[in-house]
Amino acid sequence: MNNPVVEQQYQENRLEYDALQAEAEANSAELKSEILSQEAIILDAKSRLSETEMRLKSQKKYIAAVPMLEYETTRIATIQYRHQLEFEEKRLAALKQTVAAEEKATLMRLNKSASLLALREEEMRSLNVTSPVDGVLQDVAVQAGQRITMGSNIARLAKEEDLYAE
Repeated sequence: MNNPVVEQQYQENRLEYDALQAEAEANSAELKSEILSQEAIILDAKSRLSETEMRLKSQKKYIAAVPMLEYETTRIATIQYRHQLEFEEKRLAALKQTVAAEEKATLMRLNKSASLLALREEEMRSLNVTSPVDGVLQDVAVQAGQRITMGSNIARLAKEEDLYAE
């Protein structure tokens, strides 16, 4: 048996599920890219901080030979880079939390869609009529397109061992 409405719903749900999977993969790739970008910013900030810390250390060692303005500028830059690094690390942590939340939400949407798809598949399977016993079909009591209710007699079967030739 077939039911065009059930078949259409199944196809729509299959397409929706496939689209959600593709979206999830694209979104995951984009979020991973954002994390990598943030990690690159942190590496850059660490590099600048290390550079100014080394410069400050050498200027401190030779304080008499370094103008006070240059020393103070380096000291302030070191403090700024340290704060910037801390800020960028906080941004990365927040980004990772956002990614985890988005991945969880995407997984929930995929699970919902998969459940709906499984329901539609079960509806499609329920359209198949099977007999509880083996036998030979003798008579079909319904016409194509006719509506029937569950439990209705739609055909008559005979067991092969009960048949005899005349």
